[in-house]
Amino acid sequence: MKKILVADDQFAVAKGLSELLTSAGYEVFLASDGEMAIDIAIKETPNLIIMDILMPKKSGIEAVKLIRVNENLKDVHIIFISSKGQFNDEKKAMEAGGNSFVYKPFSPKKMLQEINIILC
Repeated sequence: MKKILVADDQFAVAKGLSELLTSAGYEVFLASDGEMAIDIAIKETPNLIIMDILMPKKSGIEAVKLIRVNENLKDVHIIFISSKGQFNDEKKAMEAGGNSFVYKPFSPKKMLQEINIILC
């Protein structure tokens, strides 16, 4: 079973993604802040990380920079999500090590299609 880490401090977003991905057959881990995301990523070595940019303790961008230096996580696919919608955020996210960027609100169906393409 493929593992996905969802890191978002908005409970509704994290819960919705968790339910969507679990029903699609993925094992899902949730983190509500950047530090927790780093800890879970190192412990569980997920196949994919969905990372919000604005989170407590460490931003998603800071967390991804730290995740990318871990040898076991340097190639994991990372999808950044954000409601800010500023081009500069997308640029910073990609420079930090993100592979793709999705703006909130997003279509659950389209998100699942993208995830299935990435992980299959």
